[in-house]
Amino acid sequence: MFDVVCIGFGCVDVLVRGVEVNNDIAAVKFDSAGSYLASVVVSHGGDAMNEAITASKLGSRVKLVIGIGNDDSGKYLISSARQAGVDISDIVILDEKETCVSTNLIQESNGERYYFRTEEPFVNYSWNNSVIDGARIVSLGSLFIPPFHDADVVRDTLGYAKSIGAVTCADTKLIENADSLKSMLAIFSDIDYFFPNYDEGVKLTGETDPKRIIVKLLDYGVGNVVLKLGGDGCVYGSAKEVVKIRPIASKMIDSTGAGDSFMGAFMAALASGMTPLDCAKFGNVVASRTIREVGASKGIPSREETLILMKEEYGIS
Repeated sequence: MFDVVCIGFGCVDVLVRGVEVNNDIAAVKFDSAGSYLASVVVSHGGDAMNEAITASKLGSRVKLVIGIGNDDSGKYLISSARQAGVDISDIVILDEKETCVSTNLIQESNGERYYFRTEEPFVNYSWNNSVIDGARIVSLGSLFIPPFHDADVVRDTLGYAKSIGAVTCADTKLIENADSLKSMLAIFSDIDYFFPNYDEGVKLTGETDPKRIIVKLLDYGVGNVVLKLGGDGCVYGSAKEVVKIRPIASKMIDSTGAGDSFMGAFMAALASGMTPLDCAKFGNVVASRTIREVGASKGIPSREETLILMKEEYGIS
């Protein structure tokens, strides 16, 4: 039995510091003797991958289902998940595909990132829904990208998860057009917890006020919405309440995977029996520590440390 099963996207992140981007142009000094960067770090990436490793590091029993190529990059992701204690038995390896590698330019001035990927970065793959049997929480990471760009796949996965009594969670990417949203509208009622960031929320609803974004997503049928606001914290909303949760002050070195670490932490807290509001605060603590390091998981604190920090920041024991 698993506390969390994460299904979706995984990739290798190459994180480069020392290249500043100004007006969409990467500025770096080149000469015949070579050029120097502040650092280059190779790490795991992708929504499902990051969320699985975060939840596992925080004490949850986690299974990961992603599609990868039969290559060195794919082997690296398998090794990273295994080292974090994640079950990898149902990772899908495809001989005809290449594992996605994303090159991220991390801005030393503010920790924001710009990334480059191959033209077809996402590996589309399939699985048998029996891989989620026994799961307490099933997470889709993310809607609108393979394998969850197909509304039928999303509907089938969520429907099966609900049929076995699992709590369903979903992250999302920016939608390309109104047709993309229209194809998914019918499935929102099967999502118990939805985790868009602000820009994604605006695209999905046409609203700009965080509370109105949440209300509209709830109108779509979502059970609970956690709107991620980056450095401004988050807003949790349900049919009963909409609550703004203040951020935790933290120096940002790298924003890579911050939203994923938040969601992974939220699910780990939910699996342990915390209320949704406390889960969001738990997620805030973890995300505030993740951004202090380069990469999606190096800065993740232990569960014990997170609980101590949570008490210090929010007065919760």
